Amino acid sequence: MPARPCKSGHTPPTLPHPACFRAKASTIARCVIVLCLLVAMPVALGAESLDGRILSAAGDGLGGITLLLEAPNSDERTTVTGPDGSYRFDSLEPGVYRLSFDAFDRRVEREVTISDTGSALDLTVDEIPSFADSMTVQAASRRVERLVDAPASISVVRSERLQLETIGGQVPRTMGFTVGAEPVQNGLYDFNFNTRGFNSFLNRRIQTIIDGRDPSVTDTSGQEWFTMVLYTDDLESVELVRGPSSALYGPNSVNGVLHMVTKAPRDSQGTLLRLTGGELETVKIDARWAGELGAGWFAKLLANHTDSETFTESRNVTTEYPGLPLEVVPLPTDRVELQSASVRADRYFGDDTTVLSLELGTAYTDGGIFMTPAQRAGLLNNPPRNWGRVNVGGVHWNFLGSYTDRSGEFVALAAGLPLSNESWQYEFELQGNTELFDDRLRLVGGVAYGDERVDSALYSRIIQAEHTAVFGQADFQISDRVKAVLALRWDEGDLYPSQVTPRGSLVFSLAPEHTLRLSYNEAFQVANYSELFVDVPAGPPIDLSDLAALLPPLPVDLGLAQVPIFDLGNPGLDVESVETLEIGYHGVLADRVLVSIDLYQSRLTDLIGSLPFGAATYLAPYEAPAGLPPELAFAIEAALRQALPGLTNAPDGSPFLALSRDNTGEIESRGVELSLDWSLPGGWLFELNGSYFDWDVEEEVAGAPVLPNRPDLQGSLGLTYNSSRLSASARLRWVDDFFWSSGFWSGPVPSYEVLDLHSAYELNERITVGLDISNALDDEHYEAFGGDVLGRRALGYITLEW
Repeated sequence: MPARPCKSGHTPPTLPHPACFRAKASTIARCVIVLCLLVAMPVALGAESLDGRILSAAGDGLGGITLLLEAPNSDERTTVTGPDGSYRFDSLEPGVYRLSFDAFDRRVEREVTISDTGSALDLTVDEIPSFADSMTVQAASRRVERLVDAPASISVVRSERLQLETIGGQVPRTMGFTVGAEPVQNGLYDFNFNTRGFNSFLNRRIQTIIDGRDPSVTDTSGQEWFTMVLYTDDLESVELVRGPSSALYGPNSVNGVLHMVTKAPRDSQGTLLRLTGGELETVKIDARWAGELGAGWFAKLLANHTDSETFTESRNVTTEYPGLPLEVVPLPTDRVELQSASVRADRYFGDDTTVLSLELGTAYTDGGIFMTPAQRAGLLNNPPRNWGRVNVGGVHWNFLGSYTDRSGEFVALAAGLPLSNESWQYEFELQGNTELFDDRLRLVGGVAYGDERVDSALYSRIIQAEHTAVFGQADFQISDRVKAVLALRWDEGDLYPSQVTPRGSLVFSLAPEHTLRLSYNEAFQVANYSELFVDVPAGPPIDLSDLAALLPPLPVDLGLAQVPIFDLGNPGLDVESVETLEIGYHGVLADRVLVSIDLYQSRLTDLIGSLPFGAATYLAPYEAPAGLPPELAFAIEAALRQALPGLTNAPDGSPFLALSRDNTGEIESRGVELSLDWSLPGGWLFELNGSYFDWDVEEEVAGAPVLPNRPDLQGSLGLTYNSSRLSASARLRWVDDFFWSSGFWSGPVPSYEVLDLHSAYELNERITVGLDISNALDDEHYEAFGGDVLGRRALGYITLEW
C-alpha cells in the first residue's frame, strides 16, 4: 500500500490554562458541600425509626428482601435488608404502619405501632434459599440459571457491590478483582480489559455488551470506558464470561464477554442525586430518576457530569520512566471533562410477559488520552457520542435493534497531527425459543444483521461494511444429573470470510450444589479498521544519514537524512481464531462457601500481531535508487534491509519506514483459575481468587514477537461487610512482574499491589455518605509499558434519595 505524504501546516489547538479548571472545580466542590448540608439538616432531625431483622426458621438473617412500609397517610417507603437480614426506616412520625414483603411465593404482612421512642420488629420466614440458589447468572447461556449450573467459566458482581465500588466511574477497575480478570489501566478512563492473555492497546478480545447493545468504537472495536461513567447508579449486575464465546455473541469474543445489565425503571423507582469530590480535584455529579407514567409505562432518566485532573503527563520534554519515547507536542489539557445523559421508557403489555424498551443516550468528553500501538492520542473537544436501543420481546421471542454514532477529534502526540473521525453502526437481532419434552429440551434460534460506516482521517477512504449471522442453541436435560448444551453460529461480513463457530458443554450434577463441567468452544476475531486500513505518520521523520556514512561514496543521494515513519494497515490480514478445551467445578460447601475451579487448554491460530517494522509481508522491501551499478545496488539493499527490516519505498522512490501488522503462526496456552467466596455470619463476605497462565509459541512470524502481556501469576482478595446502615469493602489485587509489548511500546512492568477501600453509611432513609479510595497505599505504578504512572485517588460523596 503506498504511503500518504505527511500532513503539514497544522498546529495543536490552544485551550484555557489548567488553573482555570482547578478554580472552577474548587468553587463547585465548596458549593456542593454547603448545599448538601442545608438539604440534610431538616431531614435528619427530629424523626423516629423502625428497625429489625428478617430471619429464617434457623435464625439466620435473610438478606436481599425488599420491604414496603405503608404509613397512615398512604405514603410508602421501601428498603432492602442487608446480608444479615437487618433493615431500618428513619424519619417516621408516630402512628400505626403496615410492613409487608414477598418471600418464597407468599406475602408476609404485619402491623407495627411507631412510638415516640422508635420501634423494633423481627420477622421469621420458614424458608431461606441456599447460597447456590441465590447466585444466578444469564450471560453463559443467554438465560437465567444458577451459577453452579452454568456451562461456562463465569463470575458476577451484583448491584449492591457495584453501587459501593463504582463511585469513581471505573467499571473495569471493579471487575479487576474478579477471578481471571486482567484490567490494564493506562489513564484515568483508558482501560484494556482482558482475560486469559494476549492483551494489547486497543484490546477487543473481550466483547462488552450492555443491555444487549455493543457500545464499542466502530473503527477499533475497543471501548471508550468514559461513556460507562453514566451507569454508576444504574447497573443491576456485571458478568464476566471467560473463554471463547463466538457461538453466542459472534466476532471479537475470543477471550470472553463482559455482560452488563441495567436496572428496569419499574423495579428501581425513585430519585437519586450523588455529589462526589476529592483528589485530582475531582467533581462528579450523578442524577437518576425512575417512576411510573401510567398506562403500563415506566421511565428512567440518567445524567452525569465529571470534571477531574488525570495522572497523564506530557512527554515532549521528559518522560515518567526510562524507555519511553519523547513526543512532539504536549498534552492539549491535563484535565478530563465528561457529560452524559440517557432516557429509557418501558411499556408492559397484558400480563407483563411482553415488554417494550426504548432508550436514547449521549456522551461528551473533553480531555484525556487513549493508548494505541503506535502512539498516545490526546482527546480534544469532541462532539457527542450518541446511541439508541429498541428491545421488544415476550417469553418465547425477542427483537433488539441498536444504533451508535461517534464523532471525535484528537491529536497524535508523537506525530503532532490533529486527526478526526466519524462512524456509525446499526445492529439488529431477532431470536425465538421453545421448550419440548416437558421442558427437558430448550431450543433457541435467531438471525442478526449489522451495518457500519467509518469516515476517518486515519484512512485513505470512507469504508462501509455489512455482516450477517444465523445461530442456534439446544439445552437438553439428558437425565436428572446430566445436562448438554450445544450451540452453532454462522457469521459472514464484507471484511472477513464465512466463519462457523461451535460450542459444546456437558454439565454433571455431582450433588444438588456441586457440578462438574466439560466444554469445548471456538471463537474468532476480525481485524479492525485500524489494523486493515490505517495510513498515518507514526512520528516525526528520523535521520538515518549515519547509515549512509558507512557506505562508499555514491553518485546518487539515498535520501536517508529525513526518513518518514508511517503506521500502515494490512488489508491481507486473516481472521484470528481460538479453540479451547475446558474442565470446571462449581460447588457450595456448608451452604456458605462457593468454590470455583477452572482449567483450560487453548490453541490460538493467526494471532493478529502488533506493529513491528516491516512485519507485513505485502510490503515490498527497500530498493536502491536507479542509476547505481547492479553489484553496488545489491550490496546497499542487503545492508539496509538487514539494518532496517521495515524500510521500503514511497511511490516516488524515496525511502520510508513502515509499521504494520501480520498474522503470527500458532500459540498454545493453558491456565488455572481458582476462586472462593465465603459468606460469614453477621454480614461479612470473604473473597479470594488467583490465576496461573502458561504459553508456548508453536509458530512465529519473523520480526513479530508474541507476548501474552500478563504475568504467570496474579490474584486478589477482598473483605466486605454489609448491615442495614453500613457497607464497606477492602480489596487487594497483586500482579507479578511481566514484559509488555504492543506496537512501539515494549518494556518491563514491575510487580505491583493495589488496595481499594470503599464505604457507605446511611445517615437516614434519604441520606448516605461514603468514601471511595483507589490505590489507598499510593503505590505509584504503571500497568502497561507506556501507560500513566498511577497514584491514589480518594473521593468522598453524599447521596440523597427520595
